[in-house]
Amino acid sequence: MGDYVVFTNEPKNVQAVLVMKFKDFEVVQRRRDNSAELLGIGTFNADGGQNWEHGRALVRPNFTRKQVADLGLFRKHVQHLFQAMPTDGTKVDIQEWVFRFTLDTGTDVPFSESSGVLLPSATERIRLGLFARLYYDPQYTTAFGRAKEWHDQRSEKPEKSEDTEERYTFLNALAREGMEPKQIRDQILNILVAARDNSACLMSAAVFELARRPNIKPSFARRLRRK
Repeated sequence: MGDYVVFTNEPKNVQAVLVMKFKDFEVVQRRRDNSAELLGIGTFNADGGQNWEHGRALVRPNFTRKQVADLGLFRKHVQHLFQAMPTDGTKVDIQEWVFRFTLDTGTDVPFSESSGVLLPSATERIRLGLFARLYYDPQYTTAFGRAKEWHDQRSEKPEKSEDTEERYTFLNALAREGMEPKQIRDQILNILVAARDNSACLMSAAVFELARRPNIKPSFARRLRRK
């Protein structure tokens, strides 16, 4: 609210803003102010300077082909998802369950430990723009406290251990950088927002399309097998 906003779904524009010409597009101060209480300053709300580039460099090894191809890690969370969902034929909001799934995997991949919890996002506060300081949501306050407690437990005394040949751990990398606990917490929360929301939205859209167009399921399955 109170801002002029330009929306685009043109792939070339998105690629330019997020990748090719990221440094040319500023993350405005208001966005940082409205998200800083929960996220601090990290890759999600930093401009294309040292903070952003350094954060990207630390997280990039988590997404090498070798680590992403660890199907055993994802298999256990898929099993948990199917076990948790109702089996009596009742209707379910699949997006809620997908968000839980991506939060579990989004903590397990970079930190070698799954959270098992669902965190509400700070989207509503960001949407409000100038009026965010006047907005009070008790659910947000409770969720923020839970998120802060969970991450403080992992950032106060992180182990400066070496990563194994099989697994690069983001938390170990942050500890080796000599960051303060507050900086570590900010980096953790920033990577979790990206890992949870982006993946969940993509998966929800895929499930929606498959339910709406069952004729594409065989082709979709063949593509997955080839991967």
